Amino acid sequence: MSDISHPGEENQVSHGPKWLLPAIIAGVVLGGIFGAAAPEQAEGLDFLGELFLNALKMLIVPLVVSSMISGIASLGDVRKLGKPGLVTVGLYAATTALAVFIGVIFVNILKPGEGVAVEGAGGEPPHRIVVKADNAYLVLDKDQPYYTENGEPVRKLVAKFPSEEQATEATKEGEKSLVGVIAKVLRMMVSENVIESASHTDILPLIFFSLLFGGVLTTLGSKGQLVLDLFDGICEAMMQMVNLIMYTAPIGIFALIAARLGKAGGGSAFLGELSKLGNYSLCVILALLFHAVL
Repeated sequence: MSDISHPGEENQVSHGPKWLLPAIIAGVVLGGIFGAAAPEQAEGLDFLGELFLNALKMLIVPLVVSSMISGIASLGDVRKLGKPGLVTVGLYAATTALAVFIGVIFVNILKPGEGVAVEGAGGEPPHRIVVKADNAYLVLDKDQPYYTENGEPVRKLVAKFPSEEQATEATKEGEKSLVGVIAKVLRMMVSENVIESASHTDILPLIFFSLLFGGVLTTLGSKGQLVLDLFDGICEAMMQMVNLIMYTAPIGIFALIAARLGKAGGGSAFLGELSKLGNYSLCVILALLFHAVL
């Protein structure tokens, strides 16, 4: 009789208690009020918010890996998927490519990052560099050198411009082109060290590895099923841990909002910073709506 669940027990486990959402909303409101009214005192609550975020972050890698492997295992032997399986994979690839394409268009039109300074966001070094020649500025590809007859490496010439401004703009356009974005995403998918990717919480290579690993496990019969059952149990355990941590969400969110407002100098200073993010929010919302309509 131990496996008989009580009415409403499953809903409570999956969606949390009824008081949790109102408590989170109250945490948001009270955190905003406290941070705006007493910024110096609110800044001292930062450690509580960091504890809450770190508790969630430590579950990201095991949750993503186990859920991806469990999901691919639910399809059965991938060799027997046939045409429906190929159609599913094709639709997934098409929708992903469409999302990338829409993102590139909206980012280049709205430029959501302009006017927002992010601490420590230096970004990756550019793949194209500008070199001054006699009467022009050359755009060279830093990643694709070619060799002369003497065996000396020479950067590949991408374009030539009369002014430095035009050449510099061309390097930025090359970085944001659709082909460049897709190539970068594909390079990110296949990691040379999946353990290092996990340590840096690089989700894309983890998803790719997990799907590939889970697909191979489905072809190993009973031996693979043992490993799949293990990851299925890990996935359920991770979900339960998420539920437990979410019980502390009202306190964690209260501390996060209050501390952020305190660091910003109170309500008036924070509103000035918040207004700079309006363009970014608009870009995200419009892109998501456009993708949903398509």
